[in-house]
Amino acid sequence: RRFTKLEIVDIPVTAKLVVLAGPNGNGKSSLFDIFVKYFDRHSGLGGGWEQDYHTKITDPKVIPAPNRIDVEFHETDNPAEPRKRFYFRTAYRNQPEFNSGKISPSQPALSERRIGRFIENDVVVGLNYQRMYALGLESAFEDDENMQLKDLRHNLIGDVQEALKAVLPELTLVSLGNPFKVQTFRFSKGKSKSYNYMNLSGGEKAAFDLLLDFVLKKKEFDDTVFCIDEPEAHLNPRVHGKMLEALVRLTDAKSQLWIATHSIGMLRYARDLYFKKPGE
Repeated sequence: RRFTKLEIVDIPVTAKLVVLAGPNGNGKSSLFDIFVKYFDRHSGLGGGWEQDYHTKITDPKVIPAPNRIDVEFHETDNPAEPRKRFYFRTAYRNQPEFNSGKISPSQPALSERRIGRFIENDVVVGLNYQRMYALGLESAFEDDENMQLKDLRHNLIGDVQEALKAVLPELTLVSLGNPFKVQTFRFSKGKSKSYNYMNLSGGEKAAFDLLLDFVLKKKEFDDTVFCIDEPEAHLNPRVHGKMLEALVRLTDAKSQLWIATHSIGMLRYARDLYFKKPGE
């Protein structure tokens, strides 16, 4: 889209966070689109080349056809797991409300092809609700029979609660609601107790969406390059650094986090992290 030729070299094997920053139209999202096309070619989940979208240049000699896109990895221990190499979130994440309506068996996240272009709306909160409930039911029947209900609940939502508390301390995820009534997440904040997901503000929804998805997906995507376009979208600038800190903390040792951002707060956090741990 943006490039006729682009090569990125010398990313250290120890890098845990990679930040893309620059003016609008410089190609940050286009780089992620390159990764998507690589993923499509190797994952077996489909996805093709859209000439009108993926190219802006009409000279066929410089059109970056899909077979001219390549990515090399430092480690090649799991060549049989191409679906695990990348995970993508676009900048267009907004699901104002949902009521699941049914609980279905959880399908492996590695089998899903969710987005093909970085201009697409990236809606996963409702799907992740179903995934959490299905995982809870499986755990209730298959895990330790001596496990108490409070332990089961903590195993199900504890990691999300902790991550959300680090970014928005006043907001608490209470439960997944009643599966026989309104099937949606329930929260508490101040004097308001156990209210529905749709009553969250836009920024609260954005923060919860990212953190929930990261916590759930990293269980399967445990050796992965996570690409998030504008993780600061809809968030107050005061919490930008906290959000990036939470995402970095959630990134497993074998994984890597790439973000494209316009946020000064995220850039400041990344700068401070660089001086503390230059290799990461």
